[in-house]
Amino acid sequence: MIIEQKISAVIQAYKSLTEANKGFLSVSREHIESFRNLIDQRAMICEDIELLSQEIVREARRLFNGTTFDSSSMTDALRALPIVCPEMSDVCQQLKDALREVVESDSSVENFISRLSSEIRAEINTVRKGSQGIKGYRQVETLGSCFINKVK
Repeated sequence: MIIEQKISAVIQAYKSLTEANKGFLSVSREHIESFRNLIDQRAMICEDIELLSQEIVREARRLFNGTTFDSSSMTDALRALPIVCPEMSDVCQQLKDALREVVESDSSVENFISRLSSEIRAEINTVRKGSQGIKGYRQVETLGSCFINKVK
C-alpha cells in the first residue's frame, strides 16, 4: 500500500530526528556549532515530514472515501487507519513509538541546553565581577590628549 510506505518514511524521519538529538548530546565540545547543525538537520527533516503528512492525508481521504472517518490531519488519519485497515495497526503503532522517542530525546536536548545556558550565565557573571574589580584599579587620566595640550 502507498499509505504504508508513506508512514514508514515518516517513521524513518522521526528516527532520524532522534538520532540527531542523540548525536548532539554526545558531542562534548563545540556546542554552538553542533546546535546549529542540529537545527538545520531538524528543519530539513521537518519539511520532509510535512510533505509526507500531506501525502498521507490525501491517501487517507482516498482510502476513507465513503466512511464517516475524519482525515483532515495526519493524526486523525492515523487514528482511523487501524479501524479501516486492521493490518495497518502495527505500522501505526511503530509511528507512535517513533514519535514518543523523538519527544523524549527533544526533552533531553532541552534539559541539556538549559543546563548549558545556566553555566554560560554563571560564567558571564564571573567575568563581569572580575571586570568590575579591574575598573577599581584603573587610573583616571587627568592630562588630556597630548595633541590638544600642544595646540593650547
